Amino acid sequence: MAKLTVLSSSSDGNSYLLSCGEDSLLLDLGVDFKKVLKVVDYDIRKIKGCLCSHIHADHTKHLPNALKYQLKVYSCKSVAEKFDGVNILKIGHKYRIGSFYVQTLPVPHGDCECYAYIIDHEDMGRLLFATDLSDFPYKVKECNHIMLECNNSLDMIVDNMVEGHYNKSASETHLDMDNCFEILHRLETPNLQSIILLHLSDWNSNENTIRERLSEEFPVINCYIADKELKVELSKTEF
Repeated sequence: MAKLTVLSSSSDGNSYLLSCGEDSLLLDLGVDFKKVLKVVDYDIRKIKGCLCSHIHADHTKHLPNALKYQLKVYSCKSVAEKFDGVNILKIGHKYRIGSFYVQTLPVPHGDCECYAYIIDHEDMGRLLFATDLSDFPYKVKECNHIMLECNNSLDMIVDNMVEGHYNKSASETHLDMDNCFEILHRLETPNLQSIILLHLSDWNSNENTIRERLSEEFPVINCYIADKELKVELSKTEF
């Protein structure tokens, strides 16, 4: 059995801890490292590596602290160029990090280099982690768990435009609700056990609407919104 802990999932900062047995991975490094230390009971040795999706501050603000604690950090070229000590992961390669196997997929996020990650572990099966993207043009085989951005609703963006609150980044570089659900259906297989939606915009999304749509369209799958301190158990099968 594996466990996912949401440290934060918003424009203020993003970070998630994925734990399988004695090994853990940090997904993004956008929160105060004191929170990271607390969630691993101050035993930093549990963290076998950190995966960063892209260079924006809400995902890398506390990356220097991970390097300070001599954790191995992995990401794309642009992150490695900004932070000395980051390991570049090549597209098309499979890497072993602790007891995890990791592959990268480039995803569109404006003019910013950004990676999604396929993470495999014998305790949980296959997890897809994809955040800060405007599209996901792939078919990933046999996902057991999907962590996917659902940042905004086009209807709410239009309403906010009428009120004079236009956010170009939300509308052009982040995944909207309709496209998010289209991608989820495309990736859905009988093995899919859980869906965790990430990085909801405070201005441009409605959490209640998204929850209702999740329950309607995926009634037999465990579905979650990545609220702070959410904990989710992840397994290969339902039983």
